Amino acid sequence: MVMAITVMAVTLKHTNMRITCHTDPKTLHSTAVLAGGYLIVSLLFNLLFCPCTSPLWNRLIGDQAMFSIIGKNWANDLLPYVCTWDSKGPLIFFFNMVGHKIASGETGIFFLQVLNMAGVLLISHLYMRRWCRLGHELLFQLLFMMNYVIICSYGGNQVGDSTQLLGTWAVMCAYDWSRGLELRRYAHPWGYAVVYGMFTAGCLLSRLTNSLVILTIAVIAAVILIWHRLWRNLLANILGFVLGFAIVFLPFATYFAWHGAFGEMWYATFTYNLDYAAKSTTAQWPGISLAIHRIAFAMCLLLPLAVGVISLIDRERRAVALVWTIAVLPTLVWIVNSYCFSHYFLSYMPVLLVAFMELAAHAHAHRIARWFLGLSAAFITSWALYEACFLPKLFGKDAIVEKSVELTHDIPLSDPMIAYNIDATYYRYTHRLPCYRFFCSQDWAIQNSSSLRPKVRECFKSGKAKWVLVAQYNTSEIKGLLDKDYTVYRRDVASDLLLFKRKAK
Repeated sequence: MVMAITVMAVTLKHTNMRITCHTDPKTLHSTAVLAGGYLIVSLLFNLLFCPCTSPLWNRLIGDQAMFSIIGKNWANDLLPYVCTWDSKGPLIFFFNMVGHKIASGETGIFFLQVLNMAGVLLISHLYMRRWCRLGHELLFQLLFMMNYVIICSYGGNQVGDSTQLLGTWAVMCAYDWSRGLELRRYAHPWGYAVVYGMFTAGCLLSRLTNSLVILTIAVIAAVILIWHRLWRNLLANILGFVLGFAIVFLPFATYFAWHGAFGEMWYATFTYNLDYAAKSTTAQWPGISLAIHRIAFAMCLLLPLAVGVISLIDRERRAVALVWTIAVLPTLVWIVNSYCFSHYFLSYMPVLLVAFMELAAHAHAHRIARWFLGLSAAFITSWALYEACFLPKLFGKDAIVEKSVELTHDIPLSDPMIAYNIDATYYRYTHRLPCYRFFCSQDWAIQNSSSLRPKVRECFKSGKAKWVLVAQYNTSEIKGLLDKDYTVYRRDVASDLLLFKRKAK
């Protein structure tokens, strides 16, 4: 976050931004009050609606438990991918590692989450005040946070959180440029390309598909510059994008290469996820539930399409509408062909602010825009309230994890042990450290890329684990290995759990 703010200052200096900075005491005081206000809002929001980091909840689920475990190990000099593995880039693990360095448990991560969201609100405020009234801006920020409740019903510290600050900044830069197209200002500030490059590198180091909207904007900008023969501006933007990408990517690449683990990092970050993207399919939910949930998640991508339709009707602001309609289409195509998890939409949320500002601009003259604005605001508000009421029900202890804890309650913590096909929260509740780098939901990971199978099997051949707790043993990828080297020590038929003990030699 500190790096992003530093580069922001340099970028603003070298672009056509007109955010005025005053140094008189009254302005400085109002700015400090504003920043403090957003910090308080972020603190209260994260306390109430982010159960995976909030000290009021103190609850973890699968993904966040994995991120926290890997981050904690990294804080203790145990390298990600080499010591504990997950199919994500290192940025989310870095976020968790820094959090564990700051404070024990999830407190440090919570502190970073508060700063991160406050930064998102402050950056969006600095840009939005140039384009809309204060009342509209505050309303749109409130709806933005409600949309966060809808998308992140599993409570903070998700992959998209680690790049949301850069993502918001990139969307605001893209919107500023697209507004200039209405005045035939085709040149694209190279500093904005720096921001796009930083965000794209951050997404590559977390989840590359999170950058789809901004990458599409970058392509649109390049096409327009080529069409108008703005070659010098095009070259400056290419160099700016490369510079921004290098600022974020090179430190991580250098770090893992220095530790001899760049290949492992690249496999988990990119190679594995090529297979994952190809294998993923949209989950099927029954009837109306499917439609409502997906509409709620995808408001940030669907509203720009509504703006596009309105701009065709009233023949105004067509350039802005066309840019953002094209920008969201590839992402929607990908989403339809993915697992469509709610947290996939987290990185696209700032586009919602763009859609609201455009609807507000059309609403002055056209009733249909006012209807779209009012109905979408009502839908987001009502669905956020529903999620807020439903949220506590999501965080009961998983039945398999609960039974797993019971089966292993008397196993000494000093004994090397690993869980197979069991949620990562098992380690949280038992205070155990996994003795293998593939430590949870292994068959699910293999299912999404067969290239992982030999790595998992080789890991489990090492013989380090004295105890192996397995769910779905009969269909597991390590059944043969267990039959050879382990005997059943304890079982629970109802939950299909077996605890194996290594045979004495």
